Amino acid sequence: MLRFKELVNNNILMSGETGAGKSYILHKIIEEIRKEDEETLIYISDPKFVEFKKDINNQNILSYDALEIAKIIKERQNAIKNDKNISFNHLFIIYDEIGLLLPPSCSIAKSSMRKEAIEDSIIKSCNGKAFKDINVHLIAATQTPARFTLEETFDKFDLYFEIKTNLDEDNDYYLKMLKKKFGKNIYELCTTHLDERFIIIYKLEK
Repeated sequence: MLRFKELVNNNILMSGETGAGKSYILHKIIEEIRKEDEETLIYISDPKFVEFKKDINNQNILSYDALEIAKIIKERQNAIKNDKNISFNHLFIIYDEIGLLLPPSCSIAKSSMRKEAIEDSIIKSCNGKAFKDINVHLIAATQTPARFTLEETFDKFDLYFEIKTNLDEDNDYYLKMLKKKFGKNIYELCTTHLDERFIIIYKLEK
């Protein structure tokens, strides 16, 4: 499993069939974050309002709010312009099903303004080195990665997790999709396992 150092140096997208254990892996990642740094701020998007109900409102673990995240990002950007040596607590944005937040779904948007803020905060939180400089990190899960219609989002992840319950499954759809999109720039980094789940990790060379 990735340790805190890897989590803060990579934007991560994980994919898996229903029941493969995406939410379970996200819970384990949150445990790792809290174990390392209790001051880390975590925003969780849980469109089903089930998987992370018990986590939200614990210390520094909040329900996803696109407008609040956009405000924090803007404040950090302004602060670092004035002081290049300023440091920030880590902020993780975790999406349990990021596909529901992007077109054409965007199922939790209550208004056009919130819809735009959601899309904007997703794109901004993927913005590579600029957001590592202000300690903003993105971890997302999706059942259907093909839903990613925004180039700005899909291209900005660093690691891609494929979660399986059985390594013998004859299903390399995810790898084929990554190869088609990134060619030789994507490669298999390693295969690890957590309890009864297998995690195949692909790395995007940038």
